[in-house]
Amino acid sequence: MNIQDTKQWFAVKVKYRGEKVVIAQLERKGIEAYTPMRAYTRRYVRKIVHRMVPVLSTYVFVHIDRKQYIPVFETEYIFGFVK
Repeated sequence: MNIQDTKQWFAVKVKYRGEKVVIAQLERKGIEAYTPMRAYTRRYVRKIVHRMVPVLSTYVFVHIDRKQYIPVFETEYIFGFVK
């Protein structure tokens, strides 16, 4: 097995509040993507809203090999890899 063919995890900087959209786009391309989410509850006067929000805002983690760098860069709302 070649070191270039093994998959590694990388952090990618994305647009604010664009984490879920980016993950959906990457999964359509066959790229494994992940962002840790937590439950968030907001109480208003007339209702209670439950949401899942990212723990690390504006970051998505991708599990890719060397051949998948370009498809990740071409995805909408991605600014680049974190160095």
